[in-house]
Amino acid sequence: MREGFEIVETAEAEAHAHVPPPVLVILPDPEATLDVRRPVLGRPLVDRLARAALDAGFAGVLMGAGTRAEPPGAQELATGEPLDRPALIVYEGSGVHPELLRLMVAHPLESGDRYTLYDEAGRPTAVFSGRLRQMPSVLPITSLRRNMPG
Repeated sequence: MREGFEIVETAEAEAHAHVPPPVLVILPDPEATLDVRRPVLGRPLVDRLARAALDAGFAGVLMGAGTRAEPPGAQELATGEPLDRPALIVYEGSGVHPELLRLMVAHPLESGDRYTLYDEAGRPTAVFSGRLRQMPSVLPITSLRRNMPG
């Protein structure tokens, strides 16, 4: 198994120069059984994720209503407030590899595209959206639909 990701820059990144950088949107985790504010190796996981996202080039960190953790510099928004920009929507106890965050900034999705990230147990924990129109109240999980003959 290969460790980490290899980022290969292409002309595609320059073609997306008009796309604003994504924001990190943190939502409360309805299935969390542990206190997400509890430090792990000195810092809460959500603080690590927020810092990694900002370091990768994300434009900011937004928190949904009911979020228990509050990373430094995060801004709370009400459900339904307009965003109209690329976003990574995560549960507050989630972690995303920093290299993947950099790829999200370097290679944005098209406006109508999005994909769901799953944890090791197969539970959806994040959604990367090319354009999030408004602040969600729940994780907007993406499902693949195929037209089946018959």
